[in-house]
Amino acid sequence: FLVWCLCTNCQNKGRRAAMESRVKQTHLKMGKCSKQYKKTKNVAYLAIGLNFTLGLRVGELVALKKEDFSEKVVHIQRQEVKKYIHDESGAVKRDGYEVVWYTKTRESNREIVLTSNAKTFFKLICQINEQKGFCSEYLLLNAQGERMHNDAINNTLRRSNKKLKHHKKEITVSEKRVFRI
Repeated sequence: FLVWCLCTNCQNKGRRAAMESRVKQTHLKMGKCSKQYKKTKNVAYLAIGLNFTLGLRVGELVALKKEDFSEKVVHIQRQEVKKYIHDESGAVKRDGYEVVWYTKTRESNREIVLTSNAKTFFKLICQINEQKGFCSEYLLLNAQGERMHNDAINNTLRRSNKKLKHHKKEITVSEKRVFRI
């Protein structure tokens, strides 16, 4: 819709201007993510940049595998969820994370067309993993070469919000999806 609106003669010029402004803001944010990665070497910044182009839930983002990507689309088919156990006293305790082979809703199992920016972030992340000698089926890996978790992305978003001096608790990705903290 965004591309269609920008490429056609929109009747509502105010709406078109707002869309163009959103596109510029998104490009600025993606550039800041790349710049912050260069400064910190934290791949979570590149993950955020990738997600500016995809608009996924954070749990879907960290569950992406390289095999989910083709030349033109990415298939969203799994998510990370928190795992809980009962201890000896019967209390429920968090026991890490696990990737499950379903998404939040049936409609969430979908294919998303890859933009040129999404392809650039994907290739860069793959190159970094290869340079570090990491061999994993998952795309987003932490400094130890293990699958990155939801909390790593959310913590990086919190730091980014503080640096951007945002007073809101979210960075908007698109009208449909928002990174929520």
